[in-house]
This record gives sequence, C-alpha cells and structure tokens, in this order.
Amino acid sequence: MQSSLYYTDELQAFRRTIGKEKFEPIPIYATEEAWNEISKRFGYLEGSILDKRTIYPGISISDLPKEMRTKGIEIIPFKTYHGRTARGSVGFIIMAEKKKIIYTSDLWDTVRDYRIYEPDKPNLLIMGANWFKEPEVQPANPHMSFERALKFTEEWNPTKTYLIHMSHEEGLTHEEWIDHVKERAEGYFKRDIDANVSYDGEVISL
Repeated sequence: MQSSLYYTDELQAFRRTIGKEKFEPIPIYATEEAWNEISKRFGYLEGSILDKRTIYPGISISDLPKEMRTKGIEIIPFKTYHGRTARGSVGFIIMAEKKKIIYTSDLWDTVRDYRIYEPDKPNLLIMGANWFKEPEVQPANPHMSFERALKFTEEWNPTKTYLIHMSHEEGLTHEEWIDHVKERAEGYFKRDIDANVSYDGEVISL
C-alpha cells in the first residue's frame, strides 16, 4: 500500500464499476505511521472506499477476512525502509498450509526479524529488486538492488526466490535480467540457489 499511495484515489473506480449499492469498502491494512500519511491526502475516502485496518510490525494480523482465517493463514508484518515519503512501510511473513512466504514489498532496507528465517526457513521469498547493480546515489525514495538483495537471500536462505519490481532504468531486457541473475548468483553463493526473475501473470507453485 505504501509504495502505491498516490494511486489510492483510483480505488473509486471499483465502486463505479460494481455500483454504489453493492460496493463494500475495501479492507486496507497499513501501519499507524502509514495511515497518518494516507489520511492527510485521502481521508475523504475512509469509510466509503477504504476500510481502515491498522497493523503493527511483529504482531499477527487478527482481522483477516474470514476466508483466510478458516484456512489457517497467518500474516505478520515486519518493518522495512523505503524512504521519507513511504513512512511505516512493511513486508509480510505469510504462513499458509505449513509453508512460509516472505513478501518484502517495495523497499531499500529492512530490520532483521528472526521470524523470517526461524524456526524454519522460508519456502518462498518474493523480493523487490529495482536495479541489478547498486546505484552510486540512491534517490529520495531508495530501492533495493539485486546486488544488495543477495545478502538478504543468503541470510534468510529461502527454498525459492522470485525477484519483482525490476526497473527499465538500466536498459536490461527480461532475458538479460535472467542471465545476469543466474551468473551473479552462481558466483556469490557457495550452494545452489533457486533465484528467478518474475514476470506479469506468473503463477508460482510451492
């Protein structure tokens, strides 16, 4: 939610499409710090478009939709850092059917939360990697590069890693990303690692 803050107003399109009578506010999960930023700009959407739900890093989300709770899905936010304009950003630890999924969202850095890799390592890591190489100067809203993502992948030791949020700024095609990631990963890790470059519409099986 935090990295897409400026598009929040577009959610009104759902109500126009569904119809005001049938539309129900969309549950939006964000930290208090993030809600402070959202409310400054889009407070007029709260209640009518946004169903405001506050989450806290390190604490399991208690008010997930019933469909998720009945399936035993647990989601725990963890702190991330994505710059001054994305205060309160988080990633998520998702537990489902004895599988652990780590989703970082858009970020530059994160706190070391032991629950990410203990007691069991992640089955799947979905990691933002805006650039392949770390830029000499980060913008005001800094992003993760694949070069920096390597150390997190090494520490968290996921069974599978999928990279998302790749930028066009370096001029790399999807195929070049795949080749570069494979070559760099093989040279960095002392073990085999299943690192993949994702694409739109991809379905991942665990």
